[in-house]
Amino acid sequence: MLVLFFIVLIFALAIIFTWTNGVQHGSAVAASSVASHAMTRRKLILVIFIAELTGTLLGGSAVAAVIQSLSKWPKEPTLLPLLASALLASIIWNFLARHIHVPASSTHSLIGATVGALIAGSGNCEKIALGKFDLIHPSGVTGAVVSLFLSPLLGFAFGYVLFCLLTLAFLHLSKKAALKLRGGKWLMTAALAFGDGQNDTQKTMGLLVLALNAAGYMTGEQIPLWMRAMIGLAMGLGAFGLSDGLIKELAFGVYKLRTIHAIASDVSSAGVLISNSLIGGPVSASQVISASLMGAGAAEHGKGIHWLVIKEIALSWLVTLPGAALLAAILQLSLFQWGMQALTG
Repeated sequence: MLVLFFIVLIFALAIIFTWTNGVQHGSAVAASSVASHAMTRRKLILVIFIAELTGTLLGGSAVAAVIQSLSKWPKEPTLLPLLASALLASIIWNFLARHIHVPASSTHSLIGATVGALIAGSGNCEKIALGKFDLIHPSGVTGAVVSLFLSPLLGFAFGYVLFCLLTLAFLHLSKKAALKLRGGKWLMTAALAFGDGQNDTQKTMGLLVLALNAAGYMTGEQIPLWMRAMIGLAMGLGAFGLSDGLIKELAFGVYKLRTIHAIASDVSSAGVLISNSLIGGPVSASQVISASLMGAGAAEHGKGIHWLVIKEIALSWLVTLPGAALLAAILQLSLFQWGMQALTG
């Protein structure tokens, strides 16, 4: 009965966490379309919803495997309170960070909280898998952290190069062809939302697969279709709660965007998200999108960039990973320790 309680709790927390991600990431995906006036809000929400859900359903499981590889904990019920601590800490950290205006990444908080919960549960670092990073099969903490670090740099570089290429292309395009390119902005937004759904939802589903294995309700690492549909709907429905403040911050706070910047940013961000999803690299979509916007802006006029965004990304790195880890450890030791003791007995 206690195992079932924790499974229900973990799934409830996972849905809440995913929905809040959907609000945050849907707002980031929408930013360039809002800035370039490419779509009405209703059409934008529908495109993001469908693409996020499709990305979750068709996105594979490489990222989920990397999230599962963070843990060396045996596949037994005592893992369940740790996963509950990690998810609850991630939710609390994200809300707390926004309330006190500290930059936060849901991906950073989830990975940090998972590590913190595992350390609290074992009393040491023996249950943490360091793993490795390579371009084909990243794994463990090393693979996850390197992917998180490199992805914004790639977003910036690709955004910069794509803006330069598009600027040259626009010089030779007829006015009619240029208008058609702008009219296809919805397709680029859909690709970006697909990549976000593909990468981000796998992190949560990776923890859910761990939970079901620990509870003895399933074996193996494959993500069942019903789980993809459930988490995909939670992610997609977040688009209906788009944050106007976050959209405004990304659309106008990083750089004064025009259509050409929006196209360069969307293509760059989608490329980074989808490619990392294929190899299993977990990334922070909001940081990749911000970096891509900066890259496109810097290619045109570096002094027009609000470089404060870089400070916020750096602060997120310095604060979110250790902060979420500490919060998860506190929750585990104070709120869920009884669960481990009861499941052990």
